[in-house]
Amino acid sequence: MSFVVVACTCSVTVATLGQESAPTADRPNILLIIADDMGIETLASYGVGESTANTPTLDGLAERGLRFDNFWSQPICSPTRATMLTGRYGFRTGVVRPTGDAEYMGFMPEPPPKPEGTPAECCGRGANPRASGGRPPSGGPGLGAREITLPRLLIEASSGAYATAAIGKWHLGDINNGWERHPNLVGFEHFAGLLRGFPEGYYAWTKVVNGEFSDQFGYGPSAKVDDALEWIEGRQDQPWFVWLAFNTPHTPLHRPPIELITDRHADLDPNVNPMDNPVPYFHAMIEAMDTEIGRLLAGTLTEDARSRYEWLASRLETLHATADR
Repeated sequence: MSFVVVACTCSVTVATLGQESAPTADRPNILLIIADDMGIETLASYGVGESTANTPTLDGLAERGLRFDNFWSQPICSPTRATMLTGRYGFRTGVVRPTGDAEYMGFMPEPPPKPEGTPAECCGRGANPRASGGRPPSGGPGLGAREITLPRLLIEASSGAYATAAIGKWHLGDINNGWERHPNLVGFEHFAGLLRGFPEGYYAWTKVVNGEFSDQFGYGPSAKVDDALEWIEGRQDQPWFVWLAFNTPHTPLHRPPIELITDRHADLDPNVNPMDNPVPYFHAMIEAMDTEIGRLLAGTLTEDARSRYEWLASRLETLHATADR
């Protein structure tokens, strides 16, 4: 049994692990994780940044897996995602700008109210200009619904054996290509996430599940991992492909839940404007994402794989006790 993890920022890390369902050697379970607004200088495993977040899970994948040192990415969000899904440059797909804004934006309900007592966030809250009466930002068209995509190819090549799901940030839909149904139209049987470039907030946001809108509350990165684990657990013996796209560490900046970050950032004030001193909040968001990726991997590995990757848990324990990098 095999399981391929691909973690993407502006870099890619690949590892092969054991997994509880029953894929074959030529049909591994595939988990593709994407961060947002995060370059290789934020990761200690690349050794190019003067100040990095504590990311033991991602560092461990880089150590035990395959790390690309010569990797090229589009400079903005939607073209990168379209290229990853299709293997084609933006000038071929037509996705050359962030999508789904201005005249390209479909229906969006009013964002849910932010719960009292949650950390301050900046900036990006209330980013629904059409609902609020403001002037929409500029944008471009999304990915054509007839493009040949990675999930479609996996389904075709496996004669329908693969189950496919996209969890988290999408940012490829527009009013002309299906909008809230777009992920399902390009090869993902299941979608649970956000349509636009960043959430209204990390503690309250508009979620779409297979074309249905709803108000969501809680911590966004944790909810994405919950959604991924729930869907994966339901696949039983079927091989699967999960596209898990975090919004982290894209704005709005904030202090994550204290249990997800290291002692180094435990004293960050959750009630001040993070933009007054953004770097610690940015790093804390990356640390929280790394912790949740560790939870995701721990929830999908077999007992044998857990014993082979005990370093995930041991590094987290060491990190929380003596974090100072």
